[in-house]
Order: sequence, then C-alpha cells, then structure tokens
Amino acid sequence: MTRSLKLVGLIFLILTFTVGCTKMRRGSADSAPGSADDAIASAEAAIKKAKAVNWIWRDTEKMLKAAKEAKKKGDKKKAKKLAIAAKEQAVLAVKQYNLEKKMDRSLGKK
Repeated sequence: MTRSLKLVGLIFLILTFTVGCTKMRRGSADSAPGSADDAIASAEAAIKKAKAVNWIWRDTEKMLKAAKEAKKKGDKKKAKKLAIAAKEQAVLAVKQYNLEKKMDRSLGKK
C-alpha cells in the first residue's frame, strides 16, 4: 500500500513539475521594463564584465552592434530585444566562466 502511494506521489510530482515548466515563458522585449537605451546600456555593462574575465561569447558583441543599428534606424522594439539577448549572453558567459574556474580539472588524471 505505501509503495503504491509513493508511486502515485512520484507521478503527481513529475506531472506537476512538467506542467509548471511548460507554462513558464520567457518575457518578451515589450514586457521588460525600460527603454531600448536602457537595455543597450545594461548590455554594455554586462559585456564589460564578461570582457574583464576574458570570457565573452562569439556573437554577444554582434548582437549589441545590431541593437544599436536597429535603434539608429528607429526600430526600438528590435533594438531592445537584441540588447536584452546580448545582456543575457554576457551574464551567462560570466556564470560559465565562474563554473569553469571552480571545476576540478585534475579529475581523471593519474
């Protein structure tokens, strides 16, 4: 009896987690607070931090450049979207750097 209750509980937990994850959505550029200028400035600051640890991803600066060009052309929605993506990449790059730094590289070596 307790085994079947545990199984039912586990199935319920898995279903709840699955449904919860499928309902999560990434916010759009429209829903993010601030202007395109704010997003670009925020991306520049995040990129500066990533460059400080010499761990910048390949396309991050290209995205920021495209955001600035879109803003220049008057497409503020696209500029904001690209700047937010560039910032996210820069933040993730720094997180990756910190994780790589913490990893024990001596594992598997004899």
